[in-house]
Amino acid sequence: MSQGPGLVSMSQGPGVVSMSQGPGVVSVSLGPGLVSVSGARSSQHASGARTSQHVSGARTISVSQGPGVASVSQGPGLVSMSQGPGVASVSQVPGLVNVSQGPGLVSMSQGPGLVSLSQGPGLVSLPQGPGLVSVSQGPGVASVSQGQGLVSMSQGPGLVSVSQGPGVASVSQVPGLVSMPQGPGVANVSQGPGVANVSQGPGLVSMSQGPGLVSVSQGPGVASVSQGPGVVSVSQGPGLASVSQGPGLVSMSQGPGVASLSLGPGVASLSQGPGLVSVSQGPGLASVSQGPGVVSVSQGPGLASVSQGPGLVSMSQGPGLVSLSQGPGLVSLPQGPGLVSVSQGPGVASVSQGPGLVSMSQGPGLVSVSQGPGVASVSQGPGLVNMSQGPGLVSVSQGPEVVSMSQGPGLVSMSQGPGVANVSQGPGVANVSQGPGLVSMSQGPGLVSVSQGPGVASVSQGPGVVSVSQGPGLASVSQGPGLVSMSQGPGVASLSLGPGVASLSLGPGVVSVSQGPGLVSMSQGPGVANVSQGPGLVSMSQGPGLVSVSQGPGVASLSLGPGVASLSLGPGVVSVSQGPGLVSMSQGPGVANVSQGPGLVSMSQGPGVVSVSQGPGLASVSQGPGLVSMSQGPGLASLSLGPGVVSMSQGPGVASLSLGPGVASVSQGPGVVSVSQGPGVVSVSQGPGVVSVSQGPGVVSVSLGPGVVSVSQWPGVVSVSQGPGVASLSQGPGLASAFSTQGQLTHLPKGLGREI
Repeated sequence: MSQGPGLVSMSQGPGVVSMSQGPGVVSVSLGPGLVSVSGARSSQHASGARTSQHVSGARTISVSQGPGVASVSQGPGLVSMSQGPGVASVSQVPGLVNVSQGPGLVSMSQGPGLVSLSQGPGLVSLPQGPGLVSVSQGPGVASVSQGQGLVSMSQGPGLVSVSQGPGVASVSQVPGLVSMPQGPGVANVSQGPGVANVSQGPGLVSMSQGPGLVSVSQGPGVASVSQGPGVVSVSQGPGLASVSQGPGLVSMSQGPGVASLSLGPGVASLSQGPGLVSVSQGPGLASVSQGPGVVSVSQGPGLASVSQGPGLVSMSQGPGLVSLSQGPGLVSLPQGPGLVSVSQGPGVASVSQGPGLVSMSQGPGLVSVSQGPGVASVSQGPGLVNMSQGPGLVSVSQGPEVVSMSQGPGLVSMSQGPGVANVSQGPGVANVSQGPGLVSMSQGPGLVSVSQGPGVASVSQGPGVVSVSQGPGLASVSQGPGLVSMSQGPGVASLSLGPGVASLSLGPGVVSVSQGPGLVSMSQGPGVANVSQGPGLVSMSQGPGLVSVSQGPGVASLSLGPGVASLSLGPGVVSVSQGPGLVSMSQGPGVANVSQGPGLVSMSQGPGVVSVSQGPGLASVSQGPGLVSMSQGPGLASLSLGPGVVSMSQGPGVASLSLGPGVASVSQGPGVVSVSQGPGVVSVSQGPGVVSVSQGPGVVSVSLGPGVVSVSQWPGVVSVSQGPGVASLSQGPGLASAFSTQGQLTHLPKGLGREI
């Protein structure tokens, strides 16, 4: 094949492909087991099972690959990568990302932009910089907190707790029932086993639900939904949308010349308004074409091919292989069985991965990471972070006067910033000192008590019981075995209840309702309706000029907006979404997932192997069955290591450290330290000139305020309290002493004189 004036020529023989493109731009030859690629201003010579390159000039990319060996070099001081059997090595300048990976784990940090992500066995920890998102997840438990948008969510076995921004929403769920009124004339909700009844403020929403039946009506000419066994009928406002569904069939039409969709058993057909999208699907086959020169997708059994508009993205995939290249010199991603190689834009990031090994380097003299079986070493830019890890040992040092931490088997030593905090820990023992501050925390066997800063938060927890109160008029929650009581701030409430039964959140003019086992979920806001129905059947959401429809067991999912199309096809095959300058693609059983937007790249691979996302100065990496995850944002670093070992996050002047099974937890804010430790041992909290210490099973409790000391010790030993010029002392069984304000002895029982 040959094309245009000096543009493309391609020849192919038995097992050999040769391709050349533009004036001195790209040359590719493929022989049996060999791949040779050269870019602008480069030349290669190939012989036998080896390939060599000679590179001259700038803007050069050279790639050679032999049986189980890959070598890549790229332009002016950018990326150099070599990979052998089960070994990968990457070096890169000017950029910012580093990644380390061991047997089924990944650690990644990234420069000015700063996102860190770590993952251990079934555990994920992801704190992120001044966007302030923190996510941790353990076996069957998920916890999410977000700053400055103020969303916090934690979930345990059969329990859900959600709190959201200033006066917005909070939700907790346990096995039980819910009756909830909300704000001035806003909403009332009562629910029993399998039955829900909701009414909301001036002319907005009314909903009732019985066993397997749902009826919903909403405000002035907006939306009406009725549902019976396996059948859904939805109609919405002036000229917008109409949907009817029967057993395994969906028919949908939408407003003025926009979209028409019919779905039969395993077949989908879609046509949409002026010159935008046409989709047809048969058993295991999909064909998609979209607007003027934008996207064309064809798919056969186990194969996917995608091409996109003017010079942007081309992707082909075969059995177990993925190849992705994108517009002007940005991203190239080849993937083979168990191997991943990623290179990205002008001096940004390069990652290579082999069986259980990862090597990654990034940016102008900033970060370099290499990792072998069970050992990780990380160094980062000008005087910032240095970390090495061996079998069961962790050593971390960080920037000017910030944090230094070393850890051995069951031992931790940590020091931090100017007059801020010092922590040393041995087997079941923790010692912490902290500067001027705010937070106190105590912990015993199955008991936790936490109080923090000026009117912020107080938490106490006993066996199966939790009590939480928070800031000025925000939220209060108490929970016992299978019970939840909750109140929340200005006119907004969110509540979920019982084993998969019902969840309700109410905001200004917005209602969201979901009901029990796999039946119905509905949310509605100004002119927007969202409906999902019973066991694997239909989910539909519609807003101004937007339609999203998903159908039956792993069949088809489609969303259409202004110039945006999203399509996913049957069991583990292909999912493609495209918008203005955005491409997202995921494929087959645990193989590869790639999404890319303006300056953003996200990639996830195989069963518990590697997940990488990168934005402007941000990087996040998680890796397989459970060792290291690290994310880093502007001025933030977060690190969590293997099975219940170490989790550490740090923000501007804030550090948090938790260690092994029931051992120690340390959090530090501006001049504040809180430490709790193992089964009934030591708890220390310190604020401005105040120290509170409680220790083990009935041993010592000490609190110190300005000029005041209080000490109690038992069983039946000593209790001392002291104020300005006042002291009192009581001692053991039958012995007591009291002192007046002048310090004179006022009472001395018999038998005490000799001891005094």
